[in-house]
Amino acid sequence: LAVDSVSWRIITEDFHNVYNQINSGIEVKLPNKTTQFSYWSNSLLQYSDSNQLLEQVGYWKTQKEIQNGITANSDLSKINNEASSSEISVSLDENLTKIMLKELPPKHNTEINDVLLTALTKANLSWNGKRKLCITLESHGREDIFDDIDLSRTVGWFTSIYPITLDLEENIFSIDCLLSIKEQLRRIPQNGIGYGLLKYNSENKFCSDLPHLSEISFNYLGQFIFDNDENNLFKVSKRNRGMERAKENSRSFQMDIIASIVNGKLHIKIIYNENAYSRDEMSNFIRAYLDELKKIINESNLEKGNYTPSDFSDAGVNEQELDSIFSELNEELDDE
Repeated sequence: LAVDSVSWRIITEDFHNVYNQINSGIEVKLPNKTTQFSYWSNSLLQYSDSNQLLEQVGYWKTQKEIQNGITANSDLSKINNEASSSEISVSLDENLTKIMLKELPPKHNTEINDVLLTALTKANLSWNGKRKLCITLESHGREDIFDDIDLSRTVGWFTSIYPITLDLEENIFSIDCLLSIKEQLRRIPQNGIGYGLLKYNSENKFCSDLPHLSEISFNYLGQFIFDNDENNLFKVSKRNRGMERAKENSRSFQMDIIASIVNGKLHIKIIYNENAYSRDEMSNFIRAYLDELKKIINESNLEKGNYTPSDFSDAGVNEQELDSIFSELNEELDDE
């Protein structure tokens, strides 16, 4: 059974509920089933050549492929398999993690990916001088695009994978970079689910030259809480589970950047091809990433609240128009 991280939450929750019901001597009952994975798959196939989806072709063609290897000296032509992979990790303290999760969103209407990807793009700039970063993003893929489908408790692999080019433009200050990247991420149609459908399933000739995935992937897995409560059936094992794939298997990406929040702390892990990157390079890079992350969180938290066009998507205003509106409002408030 192929399942994603959302499915594991559903499965473990069911195990927990069934065990507690049996242990309490009551009848075992689970919530109603939701849409079957096969029905979802067939619906996507039909959607692949719809006019609504084809409207996204123009957007995906703007996500140009950029040959960037994060570090200036990386060689992405080297053999990249499980045997050549290595990993390195860092963590953010609980206080800064809390600010990122609880204090920045109401101020700037941000999501955690906005902060994480802004820091990553800034770290890339410090390494190779490029203000643009092309990466492959992963999202949960359970998009609400069909009225007759409910995936809230469906088990399967739904992940959407798609390329995105992030551009710091001419911004220098952390808050400006954050708001710019936020807007770029909000412009991704339907959280990226259309890219794979258009590139690999659509029979439309205009979809044949969509950009390929980047060699660098990023995935935020979400929040996990594993406490020591005796009633909790599942705990994180500290045992080494060994390799999950054969050493000879090729890896899809030269670098996988994986973020998650466990028991209130942000953890960032980079799995990389040691034939393309040295250990020292990766150690310095992940530290630069963490430093940029701290800087963005601290500086943005000192700023007053900011709005961007995506916060008023129904109004159809651009950044200049929005700035003009707030400027007039501030003048009226000053006159009172």
